[in-house]
Amino acid sequence: MKCKQCGEELNEKWTVCPFCGLEISKEQSLGDILLKMIEENGPEIFEEENAGLLKNQMDQWPESFSDDRDVIKLLQIKHIPEQLVKALEMPSEKQAQVLQYATSTLTDKFGINGNMAQKMLALVAGSIGFQINDQVPSIVSIFANADSENTFTDPRDDQVYRTVKIGDQVWMAENLNYAMSGSYCYEKNKENAEKYGRLYIWEAAQKAPPPGWHLPSNEEWNQLFEYVGGTEVAGNQLKSKNGWKDDGNGIDRHGFSVLPAGQVISSDTYLNCGIEAKFWSSTVYGRDKATFWSSAVYGSEYAYSRIFNNNNDGAMADYNSINNGYSVRCIKDSE
Repeated sequence: MKCKQCGEELNEKWTVCPFCGLEISKEQSLGDILLKMIEENGPEIFEEENAGLLKNQMDQWPESFSDDRDVIKLLQIKHIPEQLVKALEMPSEKQAQVLQYATSTLTDKFGINGNMAQKMLALVAGSIGFQINDQVPSIVSIFANADSENTFTDPRDDQVYRTVKIGDQVWMAENLNYAMSGSYCYEKNKENAEKYGRLYIWEAAQKAPPPGWHLPSNEEWNQLFEYVGGTEVAGNQLKSKNGWKDDGNGIDRHGFSVLPAGQVISSDTYLNCGIEAKFWSSTVYGRDKATFWSSAVYGSEYAYSRIFNNNNDGAMADYNSINNGYSVRCIKDSE
């Protein structure tokens, strides 16, 4: 941080510049800035027609507010703040319905995770004076039914897997690591299996899921991709935030956490761990793709798979030899 008057470097704890005597104003918190904006412009600042004013304010914020800037951009979504503003005129029993509408819209339509949605709603509600403290339990329950995360213990070997609900589907948020015939540890290293899961030939992949779970079909993969925004963005949406080489990380918006697990060919040729983006498996066309098994067979020698590239925000469907070893991501059986 530099002094605005003399340009000298300053310690963040200083309140006065020792070089020129300029009083150093402490950066306001996001809440302070929001309140000031509300006081000066009213709650209408959150409405779409006033987005330009909001943007001008955001552009003046220091880079340290980058995360908060992203949150405030969400406030430009017109119908959500409008509904909250209207809630001021509603009976208290109607206010919970407004919150449910806002939270479900944030999570289902815009793919905003629960924590971010809760922060956004708190900022909006606090700024316009709408008290939501009494509704916190209902908000939490809504988030629990959106992109919620839990765990599952495999009764066969007591391994614990994170699970995540995305739309109407419940997926394991980790690659399967169940030892069986037809499965491999990458480079025969158990530590790789603990991190990335095991690699399975297609026949083994069909039998590998624990009771209550199964290998996803093409249709189920398509449903997942459609929910997160389509094949063009599925890679960026579903890949983990770290672990990918060459800046191949994703944003992991839904907690699916695709990792670059690689693949095995002919039971002893291991490829592309760390550079293939997966939800299961590895590259068929090159060393920059990752694949996951699907349960639909193409003819008698190939099965459909899903590929995530380390240099692509999208993801794609393909078909590969059933003798290759790919990752398995389990999906929960329908109730």
